[in-house]
Amino acid sequence: VLRLAVHRAVRAPKAPEKAAKGSGLAAACVSAVLLAALLCFGLARRASVAVFVLTGLLWMVCGFLWIRYFLRRRDASAYSRKGFVRQSLAYAWPDVLAGLVTLTLGVFITFAVGLNRRDFSDRRSLAGATGGFDWWCETAVPVYHDLSTAEGRARMGLEGLGDDARVLQCLKGDGDDASCLNLNKITTPGVLGFPREAFLESGFRIRENIFSLATEAEVLERMCAGDALYGLVDETVLTWGLMGALGDTLRYPGAGGGTVELILAGTLPNTVFQGSVLVPEELFRRVWNAGGSRVFLVRSGNGDAGRLLETALNEYGIRAVPAGERLRLFNSVTDAYLTIFLMLGGIGLLLGIVSYVIAVRKRLAGRRKDMVLLRSFGYGDALIGSLLRRENLPVPLLALLLGLSAAVVSVLLSFGGITPATWLTVAVISAAAVAAACLFTSRAVRETLQETKKDEDIVY
Repeated sequence: VLRLAVHRAVRAPKAPEKAAKGSGLAAACVSAVLLAALLCFGLARRASVAVFVLTGLLWMVCGFLWIRYFLRRRDASAYSRKGFVRQSLAYAWPDVLAGLVTLTLGVFITFAVGLNRRDFSDRRSLAGATGGFDWWCETAVPVYHDLSTAEGRARMGLEGLGDDARVLQCLKGDGDDASCLNLNKITTPGVLGFPREAFLESGFRIRENIFSLATEAEVLERMCAGDALYGLVDETVLTWGLMGALGDTLRYPGAGGGTVELILAGTLPNTVFQGSVLVPEELFRRVWNAGGSRVFLVRSGNGDAGRLLETALNEYGIRAVPAGERLRLFNSVTDAYLTIFLMLGGIGLLLGIVSYVIAVRKRLAGRRKDMVLLRSFGYGDALIGSLLRRENLPVPLLALLLGLSAAVVSVLLSFGGITPATWLTVAVISAAAVAAACLFTSRAVRETLQETKKDEDIVY
């Protein structure tokens, strides 16, 4: 009977521990499966930014669960220095989790907002938004010559653009500005008629269409095949300006006094055409009477192309703007929101740092007696300090790793548009954060060790 009682007493505490460890592993595995499913769905369907932000948040939750599981796991290394540090962190898990969550969220918000800022000076990264063109030109008086040909440029005194110059001319119809600069809901945005061949030769790409066709040529061919009037629109205009969806119908006054219905057949990514609906030129001329062109996109190797255009077309009331500057203007509202979120992320990061400092000081204050005890067993201050640093450094390092990786996951949709300068900034900030965490932890440990030398009256 005594043997059975002792046997049960020894085995009884292990059952809850195994159950707890198993439940932690199950939760970590479930979160990993959900994360993989959501990530694959977002990449396969090119989902909205909100899906990737949610994926980043789930990434952090998955990281917290796996960290908790590995800290609570017991194996052969439980009695090594590494196991000692792990058990210390597991024992103080509530304090560790508080500092880890606040620091990770601060890092995530700060880096996610920073990575979403675009650089409008890099021409290559803006090729999809500008179509590869350098200048956006708009005139008050229509131009009737074809500037895409050398003969047309010669008639307008634009030989200085060079033989390799490319021009995309657009007819312009009346309508309201539906760009991000106009915060009102728009029902009749302006219409631009573009030549199909020049559009296909440019860098503009159609992201989605109602015909489920793969290439831009097929989409434009289908748009011009029937009697219906189809148009393309920027995603931002469709979502925020029109507050509609693909397949919606816009109604415009026709030339004969009737009503013209325009079906939104496709979307473009954020481009210089923001604020207008694009219609193939043949469809535009079928509905509206338009003689000359009033919008031009120009690409030229001449560095003075803007001044040349303003001089040659001065009588037409031209306004030439660099394509990158036009995009920067459209994104000024977005940048204002990003600045607000960046400030909030900075506040969150500051709260996380304060939480980490308090947690470190609290843990070190609670380990004073342990330090004195370890000294009495013959441990030197160098070894004790090494153990304490290993115990406190994983929190900021894991928070930086989790927050930064989650931020990268949240911007996968625009990953290719992030410039090397932005990545360099992220690397410098991360290195500075790691160095600051190491310096603070080392200093706190050193000060605590010096103070414990004076506490010789501690009673165990």
